[in-house]
Amino acid sequence: MSGVDVIIPTYRIPVGDLSKCIDSVLAQTLKPTTIRVLDATPVSDTDYSKLRAMIDSKVGVQYVRQTGKGLSQARNQAIEMGSSTYIALLDGDDWWYPHHLERLVDMAENS
Repeated sequence: MSGVDVIIPTYRIPVGDLSKCIDSVLAQTLKPTTIRVLDATPVSDTDYSKLRAMIDSKVGVQYVRQTGKGLSQARNQAIEMGSSTYIALLDGDDWWYPHHLERLVDMAENS
């Protein structure tokens, strides 16, 4: 199976929701090559420091700060940074079942 870069753009997502999102990616049966959180939350936001501390505590998660460009530009920036065969986008307030990536890659490669 080929590698997958997971991109999680976020903007003012509650810390608990983003933590659940990241944990669902870390629990995948097909481990992603890269997990990259693109944060567009304003530094002045009161939850910014909590958000950054939570992301920093997750092993294997890259944090990229982006301000003033919006979520679409954050997704594009992360895609340009990627190097895997596949890219999977996951909004910061969503989550996946444990076999999600494995099934997606299997369908892409065997259909």
